[in-house]
Amino acid sequence: MREFEEWIACAAASDGWLRDHPPVVEWPRPGVPSAEVSPSEPIVAELLDVERDLGRSARLGGLDNWHDGATLIVEAGIPSVCYGPGDIQYAHQADERVPIGELVACAQGIALATLRFCGVASPGQALRDA
Repeated sequence: MREFEEWIACAAASDGWLRDHPPVVEWPRPGVPSAEVSPSEPIVAELLDVERDLGRSARLGGLDNWHDGATLIVEAGIPSVCYGPGDIQYAHQADERVPIGELVACAQGIALATLRFCGVASPGQALRDA
């Protein structure tokens, strides 16, 4: 947060109007509340089923960091999951990377789960059949 505030201050210092009217950064809360989704939520079951049907293993677990889904859960009561490719230790770092095969597999999982969740594809139906 400090780095962001410093960047804003530096940018404002280079502009005449902003120098006279410096922006104030306000953070919505002092900390980020934790959030949890029940394993029985339909979206959780759908993603687990999709992974199984695509011949992949999936695991349920928690994160020790924040993701935008937590805001949906806490502020709006919308069940949200963190589902994605790659190794979390490389997320949002200077050396962030994701193997292309994992990115494609994740996109397939999201596509099939979305089709099933919206009733366009049936459980057990593969992506090529949807």
